[in-house]
Amino acid sequence: MIRMLVGFALATSSQAHAGRFGAVAPARADRLRFSISLTEGEHSRDSNSTLTSFTFDGAKLKYDRTYSGYRASKRPAEHREIDLAGDEIRRLTELIRAKTLLASRNLRYPIEGGGRYCELTISIDLNRRKALVRISGLLDRLAGENLYTASRAFVQEVEAILENHDGHGNGDRPGLAR
Repeated sequence: MIRMLVGFALATSSQAHAGRFGAVAPARADRLRFSISLTEGEHSRDSNSTLTSFTFDGAKLKYDRTYSGYRASKRPAEHREIDLAGDEIRRLTELIRAKTLLASRNLRYPIEGGGRYCELTISIDLNRRKALVRISGLLDRLAGENLYTASRAFVQEVEAILENHDGHGNGDRPGLAR
């Protein structure tokens, strides 16, 4: 009887201390918020531009796209809102870390003259660590820049998540220039 009580006391004592000393607490979920503003356009005789914005508040992703310039009235504005799943948020968080987007940086080239251009702003808040990425320039000039490539990968992942929720591919929708 005494041996059984001592065994019970040791087991209870070791269980109580395991939570404090031996067991690893479950990883806390990352808190992610971001906004993306992307303007793509062309300086030519038929100048036009597309403004795409994404806002994620921690649960809901909001998407808006508007058009201006030549034939803009023939293309209706788009608006969608979706709830992101935990695995989608994890994928975005991992991409932010892998592409080192949690550091504020600027990349600016002139956008005057003819050709296709891009103006991209990404604001990220990950676990209260904030970053602001600003990029602008002609696409020919930006194509080889690491910051542009990393930012483009993040925007494309957000677009892919939105398309997966919609249940269709890109189709005729213009996306971030490749």
